[in-house]
Amino acid sequence: MYSEQTLVEELKKNSRKAHDQLVARYGQMIFAMIARIVSDVRDVQELTQDTLLTAIQKIYSFNPQLSRLSTWIGKIAYNKALSFARHKEHVTIPIEDIEAENSQLSNINSQLSNIDEALSTGSEDNIAMLQQAVLTLPPDERMLLSLYYFDSMPLADIALMMDTTPQKLSKRLYNIRRKLYNRIKRR
Repeated sequence: MYSEQTLVEELKKNSRKAHDQLVARYGQMIFAMIARIVSDVRDVQELTQDTLLTAIQKIYSFNPQLSRLSTWIGKIAYNKALSFARHKEHVTIPIEDIEAENSQLSNINSQLSNIDEALSTGSEDNIAMLQQAVLTLPPDERMLLSLYYFDSMPLADIALMMDTTPQKLSKRLYNIRRKLYNRIKRR
């Protein structure tokens, strides 16, 4: 297994072994990130492949002084997924898919319970309301919540991915939590 620096050097040489290593090391991460924004598995697979290809083609623009390779690749995946979601026609999602996403979001719910005392009760009604409220958020806000709370990614890394500052993300997280609280409180 290559170190990150060796992997980058080998990718610059267009090594087939390095390409395989890139896919093995980051493929699942990319797929999971994109799947949080894009609902169709075929689209997620295609965007994952496109992200990996873009990373290989643009490896010369990677700067290890600015970020880790995973953060740089995550930024590519994030931008591709958001761009796709913005241009995709509005599609009706089957209820089964929403229920599957609800079960995945339950992992986030425990993290979000700090929004307010009303959510910290852990009642099934509050969890269900929170799940529904999270599903109504725009894709970039759902991604931010997921990266921060579910993946425990540092704000500095997320900020690099989203072309912003950790301070702005911190404020944005606060505003998202407040928005979720207000949506739940109205119900």
